[in-house]
Amino acid sequence: QVGRVEFRPIQGDLNALCDEIVQEFEDQKLYQGRIHFDSTNMPILVIYDERMMRHIVSNLISNALKYSTNDKKIYVTLSQVNGTVLFSVRDEGIGIPQQDQKHLYEPFHRATNVGTISGTGLGLSITKQAVELHNGVIKLESEIGKGTTFTVNIPNTIYNRTNQDVDTIPISGGVK
Repeated sequence: QVGRVEFRPIQGDLNALCDEIVQEFEDQKLYQGRIHFDSTNMPILVIYDERMMRHIVSNLISNALKYSTNDKKIYVTLSQVNGTVLFSVRDEGIGIPQQDQKHLYEPFHRATNVGTISGTGLGLSITKQAVELHNGVIKLESEIGKGTTFTVNIPNTIYNRTNQDVDTIPISGGVK
């Protein structure tokens, strides 16, 4: 199924949004004390679609927690360097096999080593599309048994698209 989602960028404080999302995870007993968030205490003002950015941040944190044992921390960093926002999530989990990495952003693809860990294979596909709508890129580094780092780079302005306030774009995976 192909759904449609509206892209509605506004200026907001990405540091505050990330802090809020981290706190939402930390409020869950299962995740208390597992997330180390490193960021400036200053606002990071960026033009972004809040719903999509929330998905990006939440999906990457959720995956890191899901594919790591409960005794392992995950590390979330946020910074702004030379007009680019850098957001990364690093875990010490199961890692992603090399042969799966090139297909990881395809809808319904899941790594061959996930075993019985639940998932649909849509999260990273939608995350990548949301990153690209922000004129950003997502990169991954992973080693089996050592962990995975996802890094998202987003320019601090995305209005090189059209001069429309709203874009309606197709999103695979049935998101509406």
